[in-house]
Amino acid sequence: MRIGSGWTKTTENGDTFISIALDEVVGELYPQLKDCYFNLWHIKKEDRKNENSPSWTVSLSVKQDKEEKADKEFDEIVPL
Repeated sequence: MRIGSGWTKTTENGDTFISIALDEVVGELYPQLKDCYFNLWHIKKEDRKNENSPSWTVSLSVKQDKEEKADKEFDEIVPL
């Protein structure tokens, strides 16, 4: 059963990650994941603690609409 799709991406500083979007069926089964997305971040060999450390780490983020992002960015502005 397919539950989503993933895209390989690279940040400006060269960090590699896979961005994963879940299909609607997952959001219907697990409503708490409806507005979330997952990223798998590659851990460079030199950044691992030892040879048994994982190669990837998983992060969960909540999607924000454009208005929420604009409000958040505005709130972060510090008055002079």
